[in-house]
Amino acid sequence: MAHQTNSTTKLLPPNDRHFWIPFAVCAVSLVAALLFGPGWLANLLIGTQTSLLVGCAAWQRHQPEAQASQSSLLESPFELARTGELFDDYQRLTKSLLDISRVTDPIFRNLARQRLASINEEAAQIAAKTIVFQGTETWRIVYDQLLRSPGIHQYRSVAWAKNRHYWLDEPGRKSLQTNYELQASGQVLVERIVILADELWPADAALPVDLMRQWIHEQYSQGLLVRLVRESALVNEPDLIADIGLYGTRALGIQELDAECRTIRFTLTFDFDQLAAAEARWKRLNVYAAPYASLLNEFWLTDDESPAS
Repeated sequence: MAHQTNSTTKLLPPNDRHFWIPFAVCAVSLVAALLFGPGWLANLLIGTQTSLLVGCAAWQRHQPEAQASQSSLLESPFELARTGELFDDYQRLTKSLLDISRVTDPIFRNLARQRLASINEEAAQIAAKTIVFQGTETWRIVYDQLLRSPGIHQYRSVAWAKNRHYWLDEPGRKSLQTNYELQASGQVLVERIVILADELWPADAALPVDLMRQWIHEQYSQGLLVRLVRESALVNEPDLIADIGLYGTRALGIQELDAECRTIRFTLTFDFDQLAAAEARWKRLNVYAAPYASLLNEFWLTDDESPAS
């Protein structure tokens, strides 16, 4: 029992009565010096003991934070156990780390640490509610899942068409078919702002060039709300030139393309602050963008040619 009592004492919080002993000693000695000692001794004790008391108080203030951090680490398995599937991941990761720790080869350990550093960075990114898809079209599966998920009633897209190949490949066509299906069913309202390179919408042309015009008109005829803006019109607002998708108030997707409009990277974030900032940019972009329907009406009034259906 004595051993248990000592162990318990060591774990007592800093506001335990033993912690206040230095304060009591300082106070008694200071009173004694003031009453019975010479003036210089009292001044010395005042300076020394004031520093000691401030140091003790600072130590006491930071101890709960340190204990809370240690307690949090100890409680992590129990907290993760409540989430089920994440606890399974925790167990697998812990087992892998233990297996790695048993290998003593220094070259292996160095390589393992490097790779683990990369894994830790990715895990921290995921913890920040952001997932990055590198150079792959697999993100389109997630794109489809998000648009069809409960609670998504609005999809706002900014399409940055750098050339004539934009979204004309098979994955792009399938994504458009998803848009059409959801718009027709009334499940999701789809809005799209198309940022066009000037070669795709010359300054002296009422509408974009034929291939892009057909691509845009198809979406318009399927009921999508489409707006257009020339890239050159945004020269003073470079932060508006991006390829993004806002999935209701749930997530933000950022697509990065190469010169041939192939996906290099797709970033999906569920961070509220980033989503709110993207919504603000969407509203600013709307100031520059013209509804395709109004451009089409003006075109019909000035030209006998009608757009391809």
